[in-house]
Amino acid sequence: MKNILNFFTQSKLRTNLIILAVVVVLIIVINAFTGVLQTEKSPSTEPLIPSLVTTTSTTTSPLPTPVLNIKWNEVKDPQTPEKLYEYSLVSPLTSSDNQNRLPSLLGFSNSQKVTVKDTNISIWSNSKHSLVINTKNNSIIYSTNNPPVQDGPLFTQENSLTAARKIIKDLFGEDVEATLINQRVDYYKTFNIYSSPSTIENADLVRVSFYQSINQFPVLAQSETGAVFTFYLDHNLNIHSISIVGGFTSVALGKELVIYPFVDVKKLANSAQRLNASPDLDVNFQTASSKKIDLSVSQSQIGYLQIQNVYLPIYILEGNLTGTNVTQQSGIYALPASK
Repeated sequence: MKNILNFFTQSKLRTNLIILAVVVVLIIVINAFTGVLQTEKSPSTEPLIPSLVTTTSTTTSPLPTPVLNIKWNEVKDPQTPEKLYEYSLVSPLTSSDNQNRLPSLLGFSNSQKVTVKDTNISIWSNSKHSLVINTKNNSIIYSTNNPPVQDGPLFTQENSLTAARKIIKDLFGEDVEATLINQRVDYYKTFNIYSSPSTIENADLVRVSFYQSINQFPVLAQSETGAVFTFYLDHNLNIHSISIVGGFTSVALGKELVIYPFVDVKKLANSAQRLNASPDLDVNFQTASSKKIDLSVSQSQIGYLQIQNVYLPIYILEGNLTGTNVTQQSGIYALPASK
């Protein structure tokens, strides 16, 4: 279990930047990058996306690492099974088969593939939309270049979930669709290059997110929502953008693991790693610069998280996040559940 312990140790060092990194990838990659690719100039052979993902901060005065304080609110401890196993990643959603299929399914031709030096990254782009597949990070980002339509049927939760599930089934097949667990349905209003939470009446986008599941346990990811799949759909339930992190087509059962009792893990809960991010850019900056964050836990459960090429069990803590200069927001945190 050295991998998961190293993950949480290293994650602690980057807690003050994790939220900003997520926002940079999801907003700058989707908007700024696609804007560059739309220009009439020939596409550069330099891998723009890797520079955004891998560039490290050169500041000599980094943001403080917020101190996490947990409020348990008499939440029941998660039910821990008698046995937990690790699962190896056999076929990720970024597999070569999917790289051959997805571009055409999303409306790209072979000639629209952009040449980049990084072999881990594949990019397709035209004047309408762009697609980035990163095999190293096991992530897929798709975005249209046009603003969402302002008129159309009023959003409903049921229709939004049904439409997003159908898209996943069409792109990845029934076996992947069968692994989905509904996470959230939220509504957004777009403002130039970003969107903010909105009432359903004023929204022009609906955000739908899903976990995948392993042995009925949810699979989480370090993403905007903490889920594997995050969709933004317009009024006509057409795709505006897709973000997929840590997804799989198939996994294989691995070795049995020694489980950390939750009563022991709770003693180390202040070192938990946040997985999701606020949908509001300003709130993310406030969170990253805060000295203290309070998580009022409303639910705890067992789940899985991809660590390198395996999925390892975690304890998931969910609740409301507040603190110094921080507006209340949803927080999803993870702690290792096994040795």
